[in-house]
Amino acid sequence: MILLWQGYRDDAVRTLRYMLLFAALALATNALTKTDSSTPRQGSRLWAQILLCMGAIVATGLVSAWFGSEDDPAYDALSRFYSSGCWQFAAEVIAVFLGLRLLGLKADDLGLRRWAPKALLVGLLWVATAIAFLTSDVLSGVISSGEAFHQVCQNVFRNGFSEEFLFRGALLSRLRVIVPDEWAILGQALIFGLWHYGADVRAAQGNIVVTLCFAVTVQGVFGYALGFLALRTRSLAIGSVFHAIADATDII
Repeated sequence: MILLWQGYRDDAVRTLRYMLLFAALALATNALTKTDSSTPRQGSRLWAQILLCMGAIVATGLVSAWFGSEDDPAYDALSRFYSSGCWQFAAEVIAVFLGLRLLGLKADDLGLRRWAPKALLVGLLWVATAIAFLTSDVLSGVISSGEAFHQVCQNVFRNGFSEEFLFRGALLSRLRVIVPDEWAILGQALIFGLWHYGADVRAAQGNIVVTLCFAVTVQGVFGYALGFLALRTRSLAIGSVFHAIADATDII
């Protein structure tokens, strides 16, 4: 309603379609999997673990807001290095993983676990959905096949596993130590939404009200759905592949 009030009719319709899509995927995931009853290990100095995760989130969020996108006039060689995603992988995966390991955590405490039963079936459903949207975009001329392939490959580092490990692996597991799973999923989703402030404020052309709507109804819903997927399947790989493909499509 707020998007309609602000004159963003097309975005409101796209957002509704987007939320219905994730509701359907979540219902299918719920039907095929069971609630994860395991509890992540707390490790030592929980406050330091949280600060490490939030430090990576703030740092990468600020850099993302600073460099912008390829559509910006100030896009230069340094921005192209940023877009490669390699630095993001180093900050969000390597640094956070090593830091949390030093604080007493193991890989399975950070979302890198054996998959749940029927996780592969759920994964095929999610990935097939993303591929269907990407194929539709290519066939309709929204994006060329070459550019689609380029974006998916680039997103593996920049948007795929890097963000999934940081938000649905490290951060979600640390929040689960503190609060019930439902609140942990919601918490990481809201933080994920706010982390996209730079991209959302550009999409909203500086309109703060619309920016906050995007943060909740687009990025927040996306983060919540992938958090639910990660807990139910015990897999970051599924969300990473879906994320990498989805960001190259017109899903959102």
